[in-house]
Amino acid sequence: MSYQQETNFIHQGADPDPATGATQPPIYQTASFAHDDPQQLEDVFNGKAFGYYYSRVSNPTIDALEKRITGIEQAIG
Repeated sequence: MSYQQETNFIHQGADPDPATGATQPPIYQTASFAHDDPQQLEDVFNGKAFGYYYSRVSNPTIDALEKRITGIEQAIG
């Protein structure tokens, strides 16, 4: 099925959450994230492990926005 460009823009990156079925991501308002131990935090900070450590740098809401923009621009994520 082919949609108009505006419809594609709205739906880019809007996959339902596999755990909850939510069609829109929540807005995460936390400033920091908990980690099991200092090594895990260090690995996340250095890009060796996936995760978040401070919202101004990255958080799940920003990731969702980046995914949508990547889809709209037809870029590589």
